[in-house]
Amino acid sequence: MNIMTRRQLIRSVAGFGALGAASALLAACGQPAPPAPTSAPTAAPKPTEASKPAATTAPAPTAAAAAAPTSAAAATTAPAAAPTTAQAAAAPTQAGSGLTLPKELTPGSPDHAKGWTVSLPPRPATAPSGKPPVAITASKRLSGAVKFAKGDSVENSLFTRLAKEAFGIDWKIAWTWVTYDEAQQKYSLGMASGQLPDFMETVPNPTFPKMVQANAVEDITDVYNAVADPEWVKKPLETNERAAWDIAEVNGRKFALPQLGLAAQNQKVLWYRQDWLEKINMAVPKTVDEVGQVGRAIVKANLGKGTTVGLPIPQNVIGWGGGMHPVFGAYGVMPGFWTEAGDGLTYNTLLPPVKEVLGILRQWYADGVINSDFYSRDDFKTNEIPAGNQAGMIFEEYYFSLDPGPASTKNDPQAHWAWADLPTGPSGKRADAWTNPFGLSAAVNAFRKGFQHVDMVLGQINWLAQLTGDPKRRLLPGWEGYNYEWSGDQVKLTGLEWGRWTVGHIGHVGTGVVDPLGEFNRDKLIDDEWVKIPKEQRDAWQLYATEGDPTGWTTMGRKAYEFVAQRPDKELIKNMFRGLPTPTMAQTQATLGKAEGEMLAGIVAGQKPLTAWDDFVDQWHKLGGDQITAEVNQWWKARKK
Repeated sequence: MNIMTRRQLIRSVAGFGALGAASALLAACGQPAPPAPTSAPTAAPKPTEASKPAATTAPAPTAAAAAAPTSAAAATTAPAAAPTTAQAAAAPTQAGSGLTLPKELTPGSPDHAKGWTVSLPPRPATAPSGKPPVAITASKRLSGAVKFAKGDSVENSLFTRLAKEAFGIDWKIAWTWVTYDEAQQKYSLGMASGQLPDFMETVPNPTFPKMVQANAVEDITDVYNAVADPEWVKKPLETNERAAWDIAEVNGRKFALPQLGLAAQNQKVLWYRQDWLEKINMAVPKTVDEVGQVGRAIVKANLGKGTTVGLPIPQNVIGWGGGMHPVFGAYGVMPGFWTEAGDGLTYNTLLPPVKEVLGILRQWYADGVINSDFYSRDDFKTNEIPAGNQAGMIFEEYYFSLDPGPASTKNDPQAHWAWADLPTGPSGKRADAWTNPFGLSAAVNAFRKGFQHVDMVLGQINWLAQLTGDPKRRLLPGWEGYNYEWSGDQVKLTGLEWGRWTVGHIGHVGTGVVDPLGEFNRDKLIDDEWVKIPKEQRDAWQLYATEGDPTGWTTMGRKAYEFVAQRPDKELIKNMFRGLPTPTMAQTQATLGKAEGEMLAGIVAGQKPLTAWDDFVDQWHKLGGDQITAEVNQWWKARKK
């Protein structure tokens, strides 16, 4: 079974198959931190008439003058071959009830003895009937993780061929981008030159407010209200306190669609080496104090290969890879978050329990529990420590089971990892940082001002949301010959993720899922229903999902995700400020953010005294913190009305 890295984020057995996990690539995959954001526009432009379907074909795509289109050839080519021309010309087949597609475009394997049938939704009503596909331009994120079938490209892939057939959309790529900075640069240049694509994927927070102020993006409120599917699109986008619209909606009008991630994507459990605990004759720690005790015992026993640490952390102290959120949470605070206090919001880093936790971490560092070089390790390099079997514990998300967990057991077959709930603090309570599934990338998906086919893109989004959001439609693992192959009566994954080929999407790095709990629902289907089907009655994919886990990592990760996705609200600390940066934030965030990061890391590493926290609090107030607080609470009061 192929075990892929976090950057690839493949969730084949755990429930998402070849669907990638998220817009989280900007968060969970260590995307470079965005620059200081632009403040929110003071007023939205006057709304224009809602986008209406037009019979004419969209103009040929143009790229921003200084942002030349990226060649699709730059994307990695995978060894798996696309179906032949003869296969593509085969007679259409019906995949369940709904849309009829040519065989080459039909997912699933209904004709195989151990195959399954995918139930496709009906063709969207927005698709033009009896007319040529409409050309729509788009931007598209590409990275090293994007691999196409042999002979395919970003503009000619299984998905773009499906889009022509099912939605009447001929996607044309105006430009591609890889990094956050590159995206921001190309969108800024496109706006300046008046050459923005029709659909703009993942517009960064600093750029989007400028687009709204410049009247460069379409007000999609009315067409969204008329076309978006009530069950599969509108309903999930109203969950999580309407966090989906915190950025995309301006003055009550929708100027973009949100960028989605997974519910609980960055919420953690405590991963630990069970075999090491047995060697030192200690139980799984249940409190923060016990975490320190176990960590010190692991270091003293020197059970690792090379330098042994009890609990590795990353340089920013609160990253996804080994972040100390659960320790701060056990004391009721979360650095960087705004939480309710009285009638307003208060900035948590300024609260005294933060200083108390920093004192604990400082002692752990002095005792060798925390890696001595943490200040030089980002999240990925922090994960090299458990991968090299030098760590006994780590706070991390469910996808530790994808990387670095499997690397650890590959390097040492005797390594036995397990996971447990988070430790409690002195009050007996535990808490983690809540993941806002709509705020992981701090970006939105927008449409060019004047674009006349928003309804068609929404029709595609509706169709994909239903197909991918309902696990009983059986889309996974995707398309035979692309995402999986047959070996006798068993399926074998090719390593190609169809979701990364999608254009015009709003979910999880190219999936159609709009519900943040979509992956959770798939996981539950496996554990609640498929495991109960007699083995001889399961089809090949059901057998793969329930039995094809020789290392146990996939099952362990799936169980961990189900656990964190059901963590009660009382054990989650939510960042209640989710609006665009306030004017003073935009001016001072770079300075204050740098000072805060240096304070946290400096105190933990013993390079600064514990009183450096007090100095930071004073500095924060002097550099505009009080004005930021006033602006945040003005936003908060307006939002609560």
